Amino acid sequence: MRSLPSERLSLMEGCRVEITYKQNRFKKVWYKAIIELEPQTKPKSRFRQRCVRVLKDDSLTPLSAFTHKASFRPIPTKHYEDRVDIKEGSIVDAHHKDGWWVGLVVKQVGDDKFLVLFDSPSDIVLFERRQLRVHLDWVDETWWVLPRRNVQKPMFISGAMVEVSDKIDKGEVVWFPALIIKEIDDDEGDEKKYVVKVCVNPSSFEGIKKRPNMRSIRPRPPPFTAEELKSVEYIEVFHGTSWRQGRVMGSMFRGRCKVLLEATDKLLSFKISDIRPSKVWEDGVWKPRESPLTQGSEDEMGSSSSTFSPVSNSPRENVKLILHILTFFNIIIIIIFCILLSSHFDI
Repeated sequence: MRSLPSERLSLMEGCRVEITYKQNRFKKVWYKAIIELEPQTKPKSRFRQRCVRVLKDDSLTPLSAFTHKASFRPIPTKHYEDRVDIKEGSIVDAHHKDGWWVGLVVKQVGDDKFLVLFDSPSDIVLFERRQLRVHLDWVDETWWVLPRRNVQKPMFISGAMVEVSDKIDKGEVVWFPALIIKEIDDDEGDEKKYVVKVCVNPSSFEGIKKRPNMRSIRPRPPPFTAEELKSVEYIEVFHGTSWRQGRVMGSMFRGRCKVLLEATDKLLSFKISDIRPSKVWEDGVWKPRESPLTQGSEDEMGSSSSTFSPVSNSPRENVKLILHILTFFNIIIIIIFCILLSSHFDI
């Protein structure tokens, strides 16, 4: 940790500072503020108490008296910004909800976006580079630069993209894109538990925080080739906000193909980019799916046991059977017509 040239903290009227409240339920948040004198209530009074006004982007906050529950510091110097790159493991201040929130960069997304982990409340939020600044600590009237942390790379680290299973209509098991926020302690057992954010909008990482059990979490499936996608029978399609089980019906044409959703027997058209081979996460290894999964089975919920239902006739086979039946009925109708016609001429 190294220090930077610093200016002295001044709390005179008109000085701009940053303030944090020690008993704020949102810890490690600094707000911009300005020092003002309270309005003069008596014309001849020379004493006016110093107050602080928090500066928000869209509103004017009331004056508040100085209190021992608040800490002040100067506006952090910007001389350090141009000399430091923000990377994974960097401790930063993120401009969020009218304040500067202290967080840890857990992942870079693209060229200028970052996922930042907050401790209180636990969350991961996506920020652009312009919304971040290098975090500095103000100690003994000196700015101190904190070293970057080494971000470990276990499978389910904070910021890791995963998938979380859930049941929807008629017990269909689907997989939602999700983001690991943090691991939590479980005193009741040895199984690890996590706080995750189920991404309603995966591109912006906005979503709902949940605490699923370990069997309902799996990593993202590995990459696949176009040849592999053409050769598999069972696939998953991204429909709405989740991945659902299906089967490809027919050939691919102009970047699209027909897919039969197994749970609903609906035949829909999807982009090739929304289709992937169906695989099962079993004993920490991805395995190809070889037969229809029983909806709501323990296997699909992440257990190591495999429960499959018998293979039913495919829709193509059902269509052939219906055509045979219709052809049979047409022959019978023709025979009856010929008999009636013959009886007419005999009369």
